Amino acid sequence: MLFRSFLPRIAFDTDLIEGKAPISDWYYQQVTTKNIKMMVDGELVPAMLGSQMCWSVYNDASPEGHVNMETKTLGVEIQQSTFGFAAKGPLDNVIFMKYTIINKGKNTLDSTFISLWADPDVGDATDDFVGCDTALSLGYAYNDGTDTDYGVAAPAVGFDFFQGPLIASPGDTAFLPTGPVPDFKQLGMTSFNKYINGTDPQTPIECFNYMRGLNRDGTPVVDPMTGEETMFFLPGDPVTGTGWVDAASADRRWMMTTGPFTMKPGDIQVVVAAAMAAQGDTPLNSITVLKEIDRAAQVVYDLNFVIPLPPPNPTIYARGFENYVELVWENDP
Repeated sequence: MLFRSFLPRIAFDTDLIEGKAPISDWYYQQVTTKNIKMMVDGELVPAMLGSQMCWSVYNDASPEGHVNMETKTLGVEIQQSTFGFAAKGPLDNVIFMKYTIINKGKNTLDSTFISLWADPDVGDATDDFVGCDTALSLGYAYNDGTDTDYGVAAPAVGFDFFQGPLIASPGDTAFLPTGPVPDFKQLGMTSFNKYINGTDPQTPIECFNYMRGLNRDGTPVVDPMTGEETMFFLPGDPVTGTGWVDAASADRRWMMTTGPFTMKPGDIQVVVAAAMAAQGDTPLNSITVLKEIDRAAQVVYDLNFVIPLPPPNPTIYARGFENYVELVWENDP
């Protein structure tokens, strides 16, 4: 079992924060399960997760990389582990993503949000719906009836926040797979919004408004079914047809967010999410199957990704006799 990781030749320093360090300061190194931790900036990373894993590290240190909307550098580093399990069943359709987010800049970042953005394109991109399940912290996309690519059994795709940022909350307890964290609480999905391709946010403020659970122009989102303000577009149930659900399918995009929280210099937050897909008999049945897969993935997260490995494949062969065939299944050690 192999994966590749980015390994720094030097510690993260001021030159790297200011974008002066050359790209050659990072290089590929093959890692095996016999050597599953590497030293990065005084820390051993990454620990091997799943059956196959990719690890990368990146930051926003280079001003040249901020061409989209010309935002300023923050000095944030992200160490990302992307992994999956070679297991039949629900996990065969799940990719986990673990983000270790570090403020290596000099400024305190208040009102920090983390978003997962998707342009799902389920088959034909122009006939998609989206929605969210606030109880599961799940955002998803599904098809409007028969699809030109998938036919009547179009799949559904989704993202889930399994672990959000921890924020101080005296008297509360955050329960993580590694154990309880007293006087903290964990944020889940705190907003969900959608828009159509071509109506994307054009400024940092418009993006920030979406992350805060507002409309692009900063006005509150109103649930048309209840008349009440909400931070979640389309939280209804398309399967039962109850609540606010999507209509007038199009080339949908969605952004699901967790926050806000504050990051002082040196602070670390860990966010764990997953991308998953499911295919049922119909587009609506695919949503039902997707939520079943999501619940199974939640159990794996709750177990801190330590699950029993599947048994080795047995040796099976056939022996032919007169008028019958004998199938032999050997119990290999």
